[in-house]
Amino acid sequence: MKKRTLTFISVSYTILVLVSFCIYAYFVQEGGSIDTEEHFYELLLFGVLGFVGLFLASVDAAGEREKGRKLNNKALCTGAVIAVLFLFWRIV
Repeated sequence: MKKRTLTFISVSYTILVLVSFCIYAYFVQEGGSIDTEEHFYELLLFGVLGFVGLFLASVDAAGEREKGRKLNNKALCTGAVIAVLFLFWRIV
């Protein structure tokens, strides 16, 4: 895959997820807060979608260091490791 294509997909996906979460949160909130027990699965879905966005952004950032116009397996593996390490860092 070309680097420019992945960059476009990554940025578009991240913006789409953030905007859709903001719209969802605006309509679901009651009194400035969201009831997490009632909307647990929807919030979990947005968390998973956010992790996919993190994975795409990590692969894109790792691919920028590589020379050439296309991504290789090294950039893909490096991006996956960065995303997993960031996820573990945020959980712990």
